[in-house]
Amino acid sequence: MCCLGNRMSKGLILALGLWTYVLTFTVEVHAADDSPLFDLSGALPEMSPELSRRQVAIPNIDALDVEVGIYGGMLNVEDFGANYTYGVSGFFHITEDLFINANYGRSQIKDDTFRRLKLPLFGESGKRNISDLNFLLGWNFLSGEMFWSKQYAFTSDLYLLAGVGSINFDDESYYSIVGGLGAKILFTDWLALRFEAKLSEYNSSFLGYEKKSHNVDVITGISFFY
Repeated sequence: MCCLGNRMSKGLILALGLWTYVLTFTVEVHAADDSPLFDLSGALPEMSPELSRRQVAIPNIDALDVEVGIYGGMLNVEDFGANYTYGVSGFFHITEDLFINANYGRSQIKDDTFRRLKLPLFGESGKRNISDLNFLLGWNFLSGEMFWSKQYAFTSDLYLLAGVGSINFDDESYYSIVGGLGAKILFTDWLALRFEAKLSEYNSSFLGYEKKSHNVDVITGISFFY
């Protein structure tokens, strides 16, 4: 039994030594030819993620950055109420965020409130023409996208306006300071929709004496790029 046990121990040691030698030789061979010891390339299936992409309309604006438009809305003149206004506007984009705006608008004011008090100001017609010309600097302070649906989005900007103007009434001109807020939506590379609200402050003499007055106009317009 003792001899049998010794033989089994020697055989086990010999087998372990042989296995260690074979394994070491295999690793050295694979290390020499830079091939992986275990090839798992076919063990895992290829992954191809399916992504749903939204179609976004990004207008390609011409390099000239010249914009011409028309607008209409309401003009509220202090002491005389609100009336329709319309006009034309032009824009020159200095940079992506800064632009120059010039606009000319026309409207009418009526003395209905004073007529009810038996104090007519404008004769039998009861109305006078009024116009304004503004030169403004604009700043796009927030650019983004407006989502029309799940599939379409349009480039949009929120901007601030500040500058000077001239209000013409009854053959007299009044210097004004103008400030405002606007929003622009680009539908194509040549068409935009604008919404603006502006406040004009000036010294007027509409009532026969000089006072500080304010006009507020809220307009909607379309503009075209050239």
